[in-house]
Amino acid sequence: KIKTIFITGAGGFLGSELVNGLSKYKYKIYFNDIDFSYKISKSKKTIKLKFNLFKKNLPNKLDNADIFIHNAAVTKSIQFNEPNKLTDFNVQLTKNALKLAKRLNSKTFFLISSTSIYRNFQSEKYNERSRVIGIDSYSKSKIVSEKICRKFCKKYNIKFTVLRIGNIY
Repeated sequence: KIKTIFITGAGGFLGSELVNGLSKYKYKIYFNDIDFSYKISKSKKTIKLKFNLFKKNLPNKLDNADIFIHNAAVTKSIQFNEPNKLTDFNVQLTKNALKLAKRLNSKTFFLISSTSIYRNFQSEKYNERSRVIGIDSYSKSKIVSEKICRKFCKKYNIKFTVLRIGNIY
């Protein structure tokens, strides 16, 4: 059986690279965003869905997805008049992604997070045991989202993994 993957935030750099890279393998891929800034190669195995994950009315007509990769996030608080709004927005995106993953009967949930949660570290050497600081709104949103995902996935018996990516720009 071909596994199905659902990827949020596919319109950005990292999300589009995930879709393009994974489409080379034997996966059926649903990918989502509200705006697609980067090119995604067309394939019979990829299905583009353009809907707003922030809104509560998520699409009903979707197949189950074995793997759910939540990559969608707003990275700059200039899009909001208050910095904490970015944190609230990204946390709500994560909650909606988790609900959608549950509805799609996903067995595995990946949260794309960021090494930015280690802001102001004294050394280049940091790992899972390093002290989390998260002084800016984006970092705070990733810290809170990781905690929410852990609890949600444990409650619904979904395998959960955080992928903390360094600055890619």
